Amino acid sequence: MDPATLALLDSVPEELVLDGVENPLFQPPTWLMYLIWLSSEDLQLKHDLGTRAGQEKLVYWFLCTGVYNLNVAPLVNKRWKLWLRENIRLNMEGAVPVPRGALLNWKYRPDLREKFDLKTMRGWQELSNWARGA
Repeated sequence: MDPATLALLDSVPEELVLDGVENPLFQPPTWLMYLIWLSSEDLQLKHDLGTRAGQEKLVYWFLCTGVYNLNVAPLVNKRWKLWLRENIRLNMEGAVPVPRGALLNWKYRPDLREKFDLKTMRGWQELSNWARGA
């Protein structure tokens, strides 16, 4: 990739990212995500980048929907793919590790929250199986 394209894949400057509690489901948006957000009034209304939750939702939207709808998959570098596939556990000791992408989907999709109760070990196992297509 050329240097200009690579620059779009860098995270936005720290001044645009809010400080706060460490969150394994959060990565700051990239310049590409930010520029797409700037170009869409709809995205600006849905994702307040003045909040960590808004930034997280924009990254989720971009990686799970925007990449495909905007046909920019070639611009998503390996770092993001690995980040989504990384297995993590949240809030439950001994829980089955689940890919971060599955946890993000669970967080933002009411149907998955209803189907998988992550307050139980069984819920973690079922989400893990769902993520792996089992």
